Amino acid sequence: MKNSNQNNTESKSIQSTLNFIYFCSNYPYDFIEKAFNSHLANHLKSKFTGDMTKFMRELSFDNQVILLQWIEDNYNGLKI
Repeated sequence: MKNSNQNNTESKSIQSTLNFIYFCSNYPYDFIEKAFNSHLANHLKSKFTGDMTKFMRELSFDNQVILLQWIEDNYNGLKI
């Protein structure tokens, strides 16, 4: 049987995953400028084609973490 900490961790993980899925379908137009510093944002904007999953795959691991943390802190497409 799972303890409450395991359930909370799983619940948070599920919520974060679902929130990312909603973000991919309904991202704010200025998310790149808000998530990254201005120099990097300009570079990344030139690479973004509108395909969020492709964009995410092409980011470095460090930039994936930055974007995922920004989504976690600033986006709530899943109203739970």
